[in-house]
Amino acid sequence: MCPVLTFKEERYYYEKFKDGDANNIAFPTTLVDTLINRVFLCDGDDSRAEIFCNASNMSINCNIGEPFKGSPMMQLARS
Repeated sequence: MCPVLTFKEERYYYEKFKDGDANNIAFPTTLVDTLINRVFLCDGDDSRAEIFCNASNMSINCNIGEPFKGSPMMQLARS
């Protein structure tokens, strides 16, 4: 179960990432660590990646052999 954040806590995270420096290796690492819980890579006939987000109990499924189309939010909406 995900913890419920207060408005102040949510705003803190948004402000933290708003002006982040994508050239600093710590920024994208922290961003991914904050948003992504885990990633499963499946090989063979079912070559896909399944990405589990921290903000919900949903996952995003992507076929590895195909280009990723659409935003992650669109992928979640289809789940």
